[in-house]
Amino acid sequence: MYFIPFLLIIFIWLPLLFILRWRYYRMPLLSKGKGEEKEKEALPITIVIPLEREVSELNDLITCIFNQQYAGAIHVLIANYSGEKSVEETLLRLERDFRHLKHTNIATTTHLIDREKLAVSVGVKGARTEWVMLLDADVLPPSPHWLREMMEARKHDCNIVVGYSNYALSARKTSLWHYDVHLQNILNYKVSRRGHYTGGYLTHALVSRSHFLEQQGFSNQHTRLTIGTLPLLVEHLSKTGRVCASLSMDTRVLNADSHASDYHQDALEHHIIYYYTSPKTRILNAIYNISTCFLLTLPLLLLYTIIQNVALWMSYNGSNTSLSTLTFTPNSPMIWEVIAHTIIIISLLLTLIIPLRKLHQSFEGIDIKISYPKLLIYPFLLPLYRTNKRILAFFNRKKCVRRL
Repeated sequence: MYFIPFLLIIFIWLPLLFILRWRYYRMPLLSKGKGEEKEKEALPITIVIPLEREVSELNDLITCIFNQQYAGAIHVLIANYSGEKSVEETLLRLERDFRHLKHTNIATTTHLIDREKLAVSVGVKGARTEWVMLLDADVLPPSPHWLREMMEARKHDCNIVVGYSNYALSARKTSLWHYDVHLQNILNYKVSRRGHYTGGYLTHALVSRSHFLEQQGFSNQHTRLTIGTLPLLVEHLSKTGRVCASLSMDTRVLNADSHASDYHQDALEHHIIYYYTSPKTRILNAIYNISTCFLLTLPLLLLYTIIQNVALWMSYNGSNTSLSTLTFTPNSPMIWEVIAHTIIIISLLLTLIIPLRKLHQSFEGIDIKISYPKLLIYPFLLPLYRTNKRILAFFNRKKCVRRL
């Protein structure tokens, strides 16, 4: 009876948590940029930015792109599908200021395909380079090495590269929101090591133009959806290609426009992407959620073990034998119970502390401050938080063209 928790921890909990949690918590910490060893081989790149409305930070984004420390040629193509005259005037002014920036206008009367997806397709087809960076207009890369790190993450058989996405350091975003986003990013990187993508938060991705044209861009079931453009595209292309994850902290982008980061919009997009992903992707997400359930049982198991240990101590006090008179021999089974319970408590504490420490370090790496008490409480709140997002998505599904 006393050895059941011990066996569960040694043979189930610890190996499972190491595989599902500890190992990929450490991935962002162990990943380092390759420096300048491949900078002389940098390939030209085209950055395609679909633009829906006038964004006040667009000038800062373009300036940041052309100030990147990247040896290859950088071209920017803005696909404007807003239909507003003020946006057109802004783009004409930017073209005069930046020689390698061009823009194209997308018709606003199309009904066969979502305009944003049409803008992405036109932008990729209009690019003259093999590698195309698809980038949202309302984000801002904080690092001058962002483009170089994304390009250097490519492998010989890789045709898609994803990085840290959808981080917003605004007052409207709670630390629980950052917690959910970061765990989803880590899961994406873990799966991307096998060449796949699980869907989730994504605001920039590096795509091979030839692979995009070979697969004819978006799948037919995605073209009319008015949400989830880039994640759905990468999830579709990864079925026939390979995905690489850039784990360098320099590949993080920040959400610069608070209007585009509405909580209801985030919930709907996350739900739509999950709904249209493959069964294999849903299984991977289910495994991730199961590992969260195991984390929830650890404090309860620790409490149970402590209570059992207190009961064991009280049983000693009620007998003629004290702990000081016990000898370490096979004929004294009570000492084995003390050792077993001590190992259980230490193992449980390590199981809670080690992932907590690694996760806290990974948050520090992307400049997000979340305290240890919150990291200990958030696994309990995360299922409720995600359930709330699914409920919000259900009642806001009218924003989607297709009925779920």
